[in-house]
Amino acid sequence: LTVNDIPVWGTRKIPLSAFDEATDIVCERTNEPPKGPMILTLHGGAVDSIEVGGCGLKARISGWGHVKLSFYSPDLPELTLDGNPISSAYNPATGEGSALLELNAAEVSFLEILASTRKTPAESETFSAREQLA
Repeated sequence: LTVNDIPVWGTRKIPLSAFDEATDIVCERTNEPPKGPMILTLHGGAVDSIEVGGCGLKARISGWGHVKLSFYSPDLPELTLDGNPISSAYNPATGEGSALLELNAAEVSFLEILASTRKTPAESETFSAREQLA
């Protein structure tokens, strides 16, 4: 996914931070699975910003009530919402999973998805959609 020729990593959902400046959006499909976790869909919610690094992602999300998250992870992931573990369904054959999130419309929440094969921060690069599009 690229917005104004800038890659957006870790999500198929265009971050809200990209909408103000979005004039050219390109989504390319490949036969290669993502190297790390990725937000596939967030039904009833929005990705405000996202950071990707190592074997995980951190996303600032918002929504109203029950929000369904669909994600991809190359390995069994650990998911947290605002620092609290959340349960999810995960299919290791496809790498896809889902979770039901309870979000408060008046607050922003922080979602973290970490694959079980973690890298140290020194082995990873960090990308911020908000910084990329600023």
